[in-house]
Amino acid sequence: MASAAGLVANPRMSVYCSSKWAVIGWSESLLLEMQSGHTGVNVTTVMPYYIKTGMFAGVSSSALLPLMVPEHAARGVVTAIEKNRPRLRMPWHVYVLPFLKGVLPSPIFDLVVGRLLGVYGGMDTFTGRQSPNRS
Repeated sequence: MASAAGLVANPRMSVYCSSKWAVIGWSESLLLEMQSGHTGVNVTTVMPYYIKTGMFAGVSSSALLPLMVPEHAARGVVTAIEKNRPRLRMPWHVYVLPFLKGVLPSPIFDLVVGRLLGVYGGMDTFTGRQSPNRS
C-alpha cells in the first residue's frame, strides 16, 4: 500500500511522502523481478488520495478533490488485485499527476496542485487519529 503522496511532495508530510516514494519504487522493482523470473506472482501498487478514516482526521481538501470514501477505496483495491493490475491510483485525478509534474514547470505545477486543488494546505487542519486517554 503506497499513496498518492509517493507521487507528489506535500508540506508537513516529508517522512510520509518519502516512505511512500520508497514503497512505489520497491513494488515496481519487485513487479519487474517477478515478471522476469516468470514466477506467477503478481504485484499491485495502490496509490490512493486521502481516505476519510481516523488516520487522516482533520485533513482538508478542495471540492475538486474530495476525500475518498473508505468502502469505495476498498472495493477498488480488491478489484485491482483480482484483475492483477500492476498499479491502482485513486481517484482518477492521481493518474494525471506524474504527467503534469513532467510537463509543467515547477512553479506552475505547484500553483495547480497547491492552490487549485488545495493539496499543499491539506495538512493545515490535520489532527489525526485521537487515542483514548489511558490515565
